[in-house]
Amino acid sequence: MNNCIFCNQELNYEKISTEHIIPRCMGGKLKSKLIICRKCNSKFGTEFDESLIKRFMLILHPIRLFNKKLKIKDVIVELNGRKYLLTEKGIKLKDPTPATGSGGFLDMIFPSEKSLETHLQRMKRKDPTIDIQATIDNSKTEIVEIKEPFTFIIENINDKVYRCCGKIVYEFLYHRKEDYQPSDDFFTRFVMGDLESSNFPVCVWYSEYAPIEKGEDSIYHIIVIEGRKESKILVGYLRVFNCLDTLLILDRDYKGPSFIEGYYQDLLNDTQGYFTPLKNVQLSSENIKNLIDNFDPLEVMEDYGKRIFHVLDMSRLLPIKKELEILAEILQSKFESSEIELSKYTYENLILILDRYGLYIALKDSLDKVLEDYEDFSFLIKIEKIFSYLLHYFARKMISIEAIQKIIKMVFNYK
Repeated sequence: MNNCIFCNQELNYEKISTEHIIPRCMGGKLKSKLIICRKCNSKFGTEFDESLIKRFMLILHPIRLFNKKLKIKDVIVELNGRKYLLTEKGIKLKDPTPATGSGGFLDMIFPSEKSLETHLQRMKRKDPTIDIQATIDNSKTEIVEIKEPFTFIIENINDKVYRCCGKIVYEFLYHRKEDYQPSDDFFTRFVMGDLESSNFPVCVWYSEYAPIEKGEDSIYHIIVIEGRKESKILVGYLRVFNCLDTLLILDRDYKGPSFIEGYYQDLLNDTQGYFTPLKNVQLSSENIKNLIDNFDPLEVMEDYGKRIFHVLDMSRLLPIKKELEILAEILQSKFESSEIELSKYTYENLILILDRYGLYIALKDSLDKVLEDYEDFSFLIKIEKIFSYLLHYFARKMISIEAIQKIIKMVFNYK
């Protein structure tokens, strides 16, 4: 490619830019240096990324706790008027916050010692008498247990989300078909925001379409592009996070050869690759055009809401399942341990898993009430309570429970 596919600017050394075809804020790994200029890349990053983060970051956060290679921004949540960050290492305050007290900058809560030091350095420019190190030494560090639920807002899909979906598929098209020549600039105008929403060549599509054999324990991004020579149409399909499926007309007067290509990224299992779809988009070209031309965004909101809440649950439960599978393998090597050691080790690791994914808070009071008089027996009771809790959610989401069964067999039928 010699020119940016969106603004047609020449791609020379100064203007070329590495582009994440699936945005990095969605965990995307597929990249190209040959399709977009630095200016467009910056524009789209600013315009689209924030729109996507609001909708899908809560899905990505628990996945990245399991898949450490997934590098994404921290999630901002609120509790009692304060903003917190869900990070790889846990929950922390986002910004310095006034504490309950008599006022003044010392009556502040800071996210970290570094945050306090930065604040003091700014203050010292106005008041040179401030002793930064002494103030830090006299500050108090506390770990506060959070016992209330955070406030989450799930945003509806909007024009920017549709345009970003179009950008992803269109970039993938040029990434795989370098010699593609569009019949007009209609699709680029759509992505750049130069069309009214009534003319958007995209719709949310919840018909059954399975271009790839998907594992039940996976959360996917999937892209399919399909050129139809006889009917002169080029269509695209995009699925993000198993919950937003879009169908797109990339070219209504396509003049190239017939083809079909796909790409997938499994976020949980950290795999990706190109594939030949198992089937074509199961609609005639005329049906695709009619479906998109008559698309009403309000009609799909209910389905979209159900899907995203389902995937929000799965994004936390599937990593827990993976963690339990790892724990089951570790326990196999500890069969020489005593019953008490085995049950204690199992319980402690279950607590770590629950706490990592934000579920320990729901069980803490119940577990704390178990008497410690008989140490081995109390661990077994606690383990039973944890598995009863998990089994309820696993069964509701139809997630297989082999790992739980293995652990139960090892711990409760030790002899």
